[in-house]
Amino acid sequence: MTIGRIITNDRQARDAVAYITQLDSILSSEQILSSLVEGLPEQAVAGVRKSLATERREISNILSAYEEAKGDNLEPLKQRAGRDPGAQLIVARIAKGLSQKELARKLGLRE
Repeated sequence: MTIGRIITNDRQARDAVAYITQLDSILSSEQILSSLVEGLPEQAVAGVRKSLATERREISNILSAYEEAKGDNLEPLKQRAGRDPGAQLIVARIAKGLSQKELARKLGLRE
């Protein structure tokens, strides 16, 4: 799954939740993890486990920033957007409580 620095809409948020659930399943089941890393040395297995945990933490932080922005705390999402003008426009849209479709309609455009 590819997620950028920010989540831009509810569909991406749902996808992120599903991905986090998959990562949780992999990290909590030795059987699933073993099938993914079968034949690798223990050091490599530990590296894969650490990488998956880091990925889960990062996706969780990205999702949390989006959810907080929808709840009127824009700071985490603004920080993730940085100086990227496109990302800043997305933050502004979310701050106004508009979906991509709603904003497009207001502008007389298609989504």
